[in-house]
Amino acid sequence: MALQHRRGGYNDLNPSRLLPGEPAAALYDDPFSSDGRALYYCFAPGAVKRVTMYEDFLDYFGESKHEIVQWITDTANADFKDEYASIRDSAKEAEDARVSAENARASAETARASAESARSSAETERAAAEAEREAVIGEFESKVEDGFFDGATFTPSVSESGLLSWTNDKGLTNPETVSIRGPKGNDGAVTSLGTGQYALMIVDGHLRIYYDEGTDVPDMEIRADGHLWALVGGE
Repeated sequence: MALQHRRGGYNDLNPSRLLPGEPAAALYDDPFSSDGRALYYCFAPGAVKRVTMYEDFLDYFGESKHEIVQWITDTANADFKDEYASIRDSAKEAEDARVSAENARASAETARASAESARSSAETERAAAEAEREAVIGEFESKVEDGFFDGATFTPSVSESGLLSWTNDKGLTNPETVSIRGPKGNDGAVTSLGTGQYALMIVDGHLRIYYDEGTDVPDMEIRADGHLWALVGGE
């Protein structure tokens, strides 16, 4: 009689009755097979494993592909996830450092621009002060060349009405004109003169000078301008 193995419906499969090394075929109603057919193999009484066929593998893979992909993602790529997280964290730290450095650079640039503005303002003030200094020096040198600081000669003049006024040769401001004529007094008379004294008197339209012997009298004359000049120590 040819060798045969157990076969029948899945519900008739009793693993405890199989002998070690004995196969059993479920010809129908196997819930774990898409077509109800499957093959089992006994390794010991009650220790039976199902033999997976190529078609069963395709069916199982089709039904479990989402779980398989998830397993690959969660398990097979665990190291990759850790490495990715490390790279991501390092990239974030590098970006934070870059942003911090950029903020520091912007702050430094603002400070540099402020300092440059202050320097430019100070330079403008310095240039203005230098220009003013050069203008003052130029004006001073010009006045020196023109003899401005050589001194001015103020010349007095008395009008017929007794007003004393002044002129000068430097175009400076003259003293105010004042009257030097007081109220008319009585005609005076010379009674006596001491040594070193002299007196002037107009007699008959002539100017006369009276002095005592031993008195040095300066030379006097009425010039064309009508003024009396007393010459002291020569002209």
